[in-house]
Amino acid sequence: VQGDLLNWPAINRALPQITFDHLICLAPYTSPFSDWLTQLKYSGRFEVAKLLAELMAEHLSESLSAVTLNNPIDSIACVPLHISKWQQRGYNQAHLIAKHFAQLIDKPYLSQIINRVKKTTSQVGQSGGARRKNLKGAFTINFFGQPPPKHVLLLDDVVTTGATASEISRQLKRFGVKKVTVIAVCLTLPN
Repeated sequence: VQGDLLNWPAINRALPQITFDHLICLAPYTSPFSDWLTQLKYSGRFEVAKLLAELMAEHLSESLSAVTLNNPIDSIACVPLHISKWQQRGYNQAHLIAKHFAQLIDKPYLSQIINRVKKTTSQVGQSGGARRKNLKGAFTINFFGQPPPKHVLLLDDVVTTGATASEISRQLKRFGVKKVTVIAVCLTLPN
């Protein structure tokens, strides 16, 4: 399917043990995207969230029509921060992007269904195996008595090993979600 990076053998080999079904990214982790993410994440440049949401919505409409034909995306969620990280930074950059993105593609944004309950160590520089171990039990899912959506679009800022998205995807599927598509601003592969 056009736009699904999991169709590329090199990416499939670089992201072992993933549990999500599709991967869409705007760009590799290079300028200007890496600069924009840094500005949003560490300098509070909130207008960048809206720009990235617009670029992602445009990219999604060009990329995924074949994937969503038989199983349309019915909701958006994002990778959450642990409450202590949110309090320290004051916001979650993925949440800011997801809020705008959901409005642009006219899908419900389920901002409360995924919670990060375990404060994990920084993932930077860790191998995929170390990241997976670090993330075990880090997330909980709560649909608040509603039936689970069939196809969740999980938004993140950067995908490196796929460990975070896979752990969330595993939990979502455990609670009845049939398909998880990950959409990220950037893809940065280890090595």
